[in-house]
Amino acid sequence: MKLAYLMHNRMTLIYQSLSSQQQHYSQHANTNEEQDQQLDKEKRPKTLLERISQEEDDAPVSKQLKAAAESELKVDYEEWKKKILENAAKTKKEEFSTNKTF
Repeated sequence: MKLAYLMHNRMTLIYQSLSSQQQHYSQHANTNEEQDQQLDKEKRPKTLLERISQEEDDAPVSKQLKAAAESELKVDYEEWKKKILENAAKTKKEEFSTNKTF
């Protein structure tokens, strides 16, 4: 009887030890699963709806940038055109004044 009692106590201790280890591992496994799920959300390809909504969010900014770039190009073109015409006028004036002296 004593032997059966000792065996029972030993088995109970082993069971409790294994149970506590299992709880410890399951807690770590749950946190690792949550971290993996977060990584999966970040790494997974975006759905069509997510891409469309992101494009809509980005669209106003890109339209504004495009409009600003176009206006800047127009200003640059106008300045370039003005300089070219001024240089042409100076050259023509110089040619006219040079031809007059002969």
